[in-house]
Amino acid sequence: MAADDTRQFLALIVPGCRFVLTTHVNPDGDGLGSQLGLAWLMRTQGAVVRIINHDPTPARLAFLDPAATIETYNPEVHDAVIESADVVVMLDNGDPGRLDTMRAPLDRCRGRKVCIDHHPDPPPYWDFMVHRVGASSTGEIIAELIQATRLTPDVAAARALYAAVSSDTGRFRFGNTTQLAFQTAAWLVHCGVKPAEMYDQLEQGLSHSYCRLSGQVFANMEIAADGALVLLRVPLALPDASAVDGEDLARIINEALRVAGCRVAGLFRELDPQQTKISLRSNGGLDVQSIAKAYGGGGHKSAAGAVVANAMEPTIEQLRPALLALARS
Repeated sequence: MAADDTRQFLALIVPGCRFVLTTHVNPDGDGLGSQLGLAWLMRTQGAVVRIINHDPTPARLAFLDPAATIETYNPEVHDAVIESADVVVMLDNGDPGRLDTMRAPLDRCRGRKVCIDHHPDPPPYWDFMVHRVGASSTGEIIAELIQATRLTPDVAAARALYAAVSSDTGRFRFGNTTQLAFQTAAWLVHCGVKPAEMYDQLEQGLSHSYCRLSGQVFANMEIAADGALVLLRVPLALPDASAVDGEDLARIINEALRVAGCRVAGLFRELDPQQTKISLRSNGGLDVQSIAKAYGGGGHKSAAGAVVANAMEPTIEQLRPALLALARS
């Protein structure tokens, strides 16, 4: 039997209802795949759906949206759309601050504001939530919604949801890879997904910029705490730094966890001389989220991040004691 919040959310999807779907800045595989899967479900029920994101879709995930239905936010075009929507759904994040400049029109929207997410501790902003902290991914939650309708997604929607689950579980190798995550993936394969093709799309075809940048970043990695802590820097001055998107940088920080003995990894990207993006990862269940949260960020226990208004090197020095303590714990 479907959970109460599942039934309540599905009841919102009626013919003619105007939905806007969005996700956090720098959209990733889980956010994008969840949007595309949910949009398929809504359109089959006659709803009017627009997907609007603050930042463009990363090039290596564009294959999930061959018809280019995902729109990149332009206030002159989209503010009125967001403000007049019957329902705005934020996927894969509960913090409206992570909408950046899209937050203002969302605040002005008189329709219902809904969040579908699996991250812990969402703020009390939303009119309604479908919240599953134990889910491997938001894509897993969207699969649950579709299964509750007894509909079978088309291959494009199934591929999007498979990418969502696969992305947030690190291709089914992270600690959040549960039995349900595998069951969801198996169901999506039954719906027509070909795992080998998806792996090729998601993992192969690395850009030249990514390969050059990752080599430079790892050549200058800092190793501390007898190898338990790995710190990576991406200053703007590095060639190719501006050509690599957030999805590729997530790949770099995940690779850091494969360094022998590494328990905690941090990647620091210089966005401008006074702004730094922090990405943190851990092995063995160590809690990096609490560190990110102290700097206004969030995420999962073993994968979290934040953006701080400070130069890169001072930011590293501020976080170093906490990261060292965690790596040595």
